[in-house]
Amino acid sequence: MLFDGIIINISIMLTGFYFISKLTTAPLDVNLSLSKKIQVGLCNGLLCFVLMKFAIPTIHYTFIDLRHIPLIIIACYVGPVPTLITAFIISITRLSISFNDTAIFISIIYALMGTTLAFCSHYIQRSLLYRMILFSTISLLFICLGSCFVTQDINKIIKFSLMMSLSSAIGMQFSFMLLKDIKQQKMEMITTVTMPVIKY
Repeated sequence: MLFDGIIINISIMLTGFYFISKLTTAPLDVNLSLSKKIQVGLCNGLLCFVLMKFAIPTIHYTFIDLRHIPLIIIACYVGPVPTLITAFIISITRLSISFNDTAIFISIIYALMGTTLAFCSHYIQRSLLYRMILFSTISLLFICLGSCFVTQDINKIIKFSLMMSLSSAIGMQFSFMLLKDIKQQKMEMITTVTMPVIKY
């Protein structure tokens, strides 16, 4: 069940990234216009909401999903504006699914996570791989903090953290491969279009 759920989540996420990349003919990066960044943030937030609706049931009625990966990806590629928009949508839509103390706390966790990633996205200008590893680590720390609030059982927290780390690593790898290929295709297309025509 866990493996099937991870496959479904990854499939939804990759499909979402494909359609988000269609919002612009340019590659997804910090050079997008503000209007495009807002569009990307809104669509990315919608993708996170869909991932929440397909949460994966695990042990002891705990659910996991990959909503944090689109947040990480957009922070790595596009910058703080769509990251904040995505985090805001995650927080609001989480409360629409269920409204209780746990939901409120998780919403706050994702708001803080999004703000932290947006800050890091703006100030940390290292390689893409470095940012992905750093942002993934930050996100998992926030998520594990949230699990500590939900349950105080250390064994459940460890199992949940391991499952989340494994599924996150798989999801990040597939996402990185897809977006890398899409960016390469767009760059080749731009080069072809701008290449001067030589007349003989």
